[in-house]
Amino acid sequence: MAQSKGIDGASVLVLVNLGDDVSPNWTPVAEQTNLSTESSRNLIEASSKDSDHTKWIYGKQDDTVSLEALYVPNDAAFKAIEDAMKNKETVVLRRSENGTDVEEATAFVSTISKEWPDNDASTVSAEFQLDEPWTPVSP
Repeated sequence: MAQSKGIDGASVLVLVNLGDDVSPNWTPVAEQTNLSTESSRNLIEASSKDSDHTKWIYGKQDDTVSLEALYVPNDAAFKAIEDAMKNKETVVLRRSENGTDVEEATAFVSTISKEWPDNDASTVSAEFQLDEPWTPVSP
């Protein structure tokens, strides 16, 4: 997979498989420097008749990533992200800091938002549901 070139600190590349399952071709199609993530952990009620207070245990973790004003260099790259969502395919999100790849995760494209304001630049934003936890990228 291609290495990202960060701009002023942290950035995220969106990579889409333009190959197939036999010969994957993970290609960077978008970059973002404005990343927001949300991690949550489901809680499971574990109360018993021994206490009248609710007891909890940790359940599964859930992570989402939002990329606002996503930079997509051309129509083909944007179509690749839309196709991944339409065809229910995973993408790879790769986070870098100061030009060095730090971690990555597979994700599903859950939302694509487009804005075409009057007399201003068009923007694309996307949200992703991680399919696995972030894992360190080996050099």
